[in-house]
Amino acid sequence: MVWLPRALLIFLLLVPASAVLARDSIVERLDSPYNSIVVRKVGASVYLDFVVGRCEFVESIRELDDPTKLPVAYTRAVTAALVFPKKLDSILEIGVGGGSTLSYLQHFLPKTRLTGVEIDPGVVAMATKHFGLKPDGRLKIEVADGRKYLAEHPGLHDIIIVDAYRGTWVPETLTSVEFFELVKARLSPGGVVAQNVEPTTLFYDSLAASLREVFGNVEAFSTGAAAGVPSNVVLIAYQGKAKSRAELAKRAEVLQKQFAFRHALPALVAGGKPAVFDAKAAAFRDDRNSANTLLMIDRANSRNTPRQRREECE
Repeated sequence: MVWLPRALLIFLLLVPASAVLARDSIVERLDSPYNSIVVRKVGASVYLDFVVGRCEFVESIRELDDPTKLPVAYTRAVTAALVFPKKLDSILEIGVGGGSTLSYLQHFLPKTRLTGVEIDPGVVAMATKHFGLKPDGRLKIEVADGRKYLAEHPGLHDIIIVDAYRGTWVPETLTSVEFFELVKARLSPGGVVAQNVEPTTLFYDSLAASLREVFGNVEAFSTGAAAGVPSNVVLIAYQGKAKSRAELAKRAEVLQKQFAFRHALPALVAGGKPAVFDAKAAAFRDDRNSANTLLMIDRANSRNTPRQRREECE
C-alpha cells in the first residue's frame, strides 16, 4: 500500500472518494468479498485503489509505456532483499496487489520460481486484466490467506515478502511473533523476510521488535520520501551473523551485473542500515484468548473488522 500525503488525505476527507475518482478515467469498479476496488487510468499510468468510506488508498501503479519500471518507491526498496540470501531459487509474496513486484522479478529472474498469495480473488482478477500479471510455469498465484497458506504448504523459499494491506489496516495475524515464526520455518537456510511497513498503519517499533525477536537481524530500507513526510520502510530480517555493508554491496554488484535489473541494486542497497526502533516497544503477539488459530485468522480477515475503516474515512 502507498501512503497518501497529509494534504491529500485532508482533501479526501472533505471530498468523497467518488468525486476524486471521477476526475480520472475509471477503467473498472469491483466490489469484492474483501475490498471496494477501483482501477483508474491517469495519463500513461494505471492505478489499483481500495476505497474505504471517503478515503482512497493506492495499492499499485503500472506505467503502460515502461512496464518494467517500479513506480512506487517501496516496491523498489523490496528488491534490496535479493542481495541477502545465498540463492534465488524461490520467492513467495503475501499480498499481490497489482502484481508489480512479482512481474518485475518474473522479468529479471528467468530461473526463479515465484509464488503470489492473495486472499482477494477480485484483486487477482484486476491484476491479471489490467496490470500485466501473467502467471506461467514459473509464477503461480494462489488465492488464500497468507498465514493459512504457509501453514499448509511446507515448501521452502529464499525470500518471503509480506505486503498485505487492505486500505487502512493489516490483519493482526500477519504481524505477530507467531506468524514470523511460521515464516522462519518456511525459509531455506540463509533466507530472509522483507516486510513493507506503512508508518500510519503499522506500529513500526512493535513490528521491528517482532522481527528482531524471531530473526535477530533487522535491516531498514527507506523509500527516500521528502523530509518531514512519513514514508514506507522495508524491513528485511534474517538469522545468523550480521552481514556487513561491504558484503552486501559486493553481492549487489554481482547480481546487478548478472541480471541487469531496471532499478540498480547497488544504489538500493546503499540506502539500507540496521533498523533502529524503541527498545521498550512490545512485540506483537497472537490473541492468547483465542482457542482456535483458524477462527482468529478468519475474524481478522472479515470485511467488517472495525479497524478496516478509520474514523476519519467514515
